This record gives sequence, C-alpha cells and structure tokens, in this order.
Amino acid sequence: MHFLKNKLKTWNKLSFKNIFVEKTRIEEELEDISNHVMAMGMTNKEFKAEELLKDQYSEILKRDELYWKEKSRELWIADGELNTKKFNASSKAKRLNNKIGSIKDGNGNVCTLQKDIEQSAIDYFTGLLGSGNIDTNSTYSLIDEVIETLLTDEDCAMLQAPSTLEDIKNATFSLHPHKAPGPNGITAECFQKCWDFMGQDIWLVVEEFKKK
Repeated sequence: MHFLKNKLKTWNKLSFKNIFVEKTRIEEELEDISNHVMAMGMTNKEFKAEELLKDQYSEILKRDELYWKEKSRELWIADGELNTKKFNASSKAKRLNNKIGSIKDGNGNVCTLQKDIEQSAIDYFTGLLGSGNIDTNSTYSLIDEVIETLLTDEDCAMLQAPSTLEDIKNATFSLHPHKAPGPNGITAECFQKCWDFMGQDIWLVVEEFKKK
C-alpha cells in the first residue's frame, strides 16, 4: 500500500497537477482577460481563451469539492454544491478532536510532548499486555467487570451461522454508497454497482472470514 501510494502521488502530480495551484492560475488568467477586455474590448481571441479557462475552472472546482468531500467524510453533500470552506473546517476540526494533547503517565505526571505521550502509552500497554507473570484469570475477571456483555448466546449463534448470498447482498446494499466497508478505501457503491459479477466472491470472502 505504501508503494502504491507513492506511485499514485506521482501519477496525480503529472496527470492532474496541484488543483490549488491550478485554481489560482486560472483565476489570475481570467482576471487578466477581464482587465484587457475592459481596456481594449473583446476580440475573438479573448473570447475563445475565456471560454477555455471557464471550462478548466469548472473542472477544477469539481475536483476541489471532491477533495474536501473525501477529507471531511461528510455524506450529506449533494453533487454540485461548492461548500469547500465547510469541508475544510470540518476536516480540521476532526483532526483537532482526535489529537491527544496531554496524558498522565504511570506516576501521575502530565505529559504534553508528543514523544512523552507516545512513550507513556507504550509503557502502559506493555505493562498491561506484555510478557511476564500475568494472572490470566484475574485479568479476564477484571475485563468481565469493566466491559458489559452486549451479545446474548442467541446473538452469537446468529452471527456464527452460515450466511446466504441474499443476506450478504442485503447487507451490502444497506450501506451508504459513500461509506468504505474496509481499510482499502473502496466505497460500498463499487460493490453495489458490480454486484452481478462480484457478489458470489464477496459472499465467499465473508464465509471464509467467519471461519477464522
């Protein structure tokens, strides 16, 4: 995935260029043409150049919208709405919300530096899950006390029962088209549109996963 990501970045720069730089360039060229027309009048040359730039600008706006749509993971946006400022703000807000600014270590000291926060987390989980003289029974008892049992025996039996092709199809089509079911980023819309020739394989993958 890391190798593919680097290749896609290179391909993106060569094929599509930087959309933000291109957007600024087109806006500046359109402004130059507008100033020229106001001073000298419109000729056939300026008219054709302006029409071409407007087409390019429309395409750049679509890419700009899709970029922030993916960044923000918003689902309500309808095609054609240019709410890029909203997406930008949403993306930044989520990054800030997910960031850990401080944490207490095992000695009760507050850590604010990134490297200290990382080390504190490593030390904690190493002590909790690392090798050593661990009382497995007491650990499981502690987990049982802290974590509420949410699945009944009937629920477990239903989840472990074999699924039919129709079950998997219904589950696939119940997903929002823009949701990504897995870490590869492929959206549910892809599986829904390609179900006729992918459905059987998807069902088999699910059944193999349940056997693990």
